[in-house]
Amino acid sequence: RFVGQCVGAYLREVLGRGDFRVDGADIQVLECGLAEKVRLLEDYGRGVAQGDSTSKSWLEWLGGEEVQLRFSLDQEVANEAGVEHLGLLHPLARQAARKLGGAGRCRVCLSSKTAEVPGEGPFPFAIYRWRLAGLRREERLVPVCADPALEQQLLTLLLEADDHDGKNEATPAQTEALEQRHAQKWTQARLQHRKANKQFAQRRIQSLAASHEARRSLLEGYIANATNDKILRMRTGELARVEKKHAQQVQDLENGLDAGEIHASLLLSGILHLLP
Repeated sequence: RFVGQCVGAYLREVLGRGDFRVDGADIQVLECGLAEKVRLLEDYGRGVAQGDSTSKSWLEWLGGEEVQLRFSLDQEVANEAGVEHLGLLHPLARQAARKLGGAGRCRVCLSSKTAEVPGEGPFPFAIYRWRLAGLRREERLVPVCADPALEQQLLTLLLEADDHDGKNEATPAQTEALEQRHAQKWTQARLQHRKANKQFAQRRIQSLAASHEARRSLLEGYIANATNDKILRMRTGELARVEKKHAQQVQDLENGLDAGEIHASLLLSGILHLLP
């Protein structure tokens, strides 16, 4: 399967080996020593950590003492056996795609089951990686396809998708339509992100000003009531440090007012077949 092949190639590049031990039908085992898990953890850290439960589970395994990770490439088998599902959006698969497909070279042909098929397929799609830069950073996986209703379900469908025999590349016209759709989404999201970044900076500046004024008033009171030179010097020095720290914090926030930006890269693309 594509995901297994992609992860295997990734592990060969990062660890020098890409083999899995078979443990029964459709269940495999990844075995990693401490040094190997450290390398995977370092590579995981180069991306922005996701907050979903699968990412947390992966991070716990990387940081834990357990050396074996049992998984299946099949969603149903994984559910029945109570093991990890190594699907397209599993953190390990995302690490592999980021490492091997940074220029959008990963192309797939997949099938997924759904109760409602929106029109006649198959459906070209793309998954972009957005890195939101600014005072608050975030990483997002952004699905893109021609049908807005399908687009909302796309990540969920891909989680349970299987490999499908067929072409894995859209036509030039379809590719252009996907790129235009992505550009539209990126432009709207960038405007919202830049606005939110500026508002966050302004709120933080106001909050810092209020807390700084209270701290400064307290220290000035101590200085005014100091009974000896030692206490006076100590409080005066403390006030100077507080003023310097506040000025630096405000300067950093002001520098970040217009720092909101979204850096987009194509993670993978392909064709999705929907089966009733």
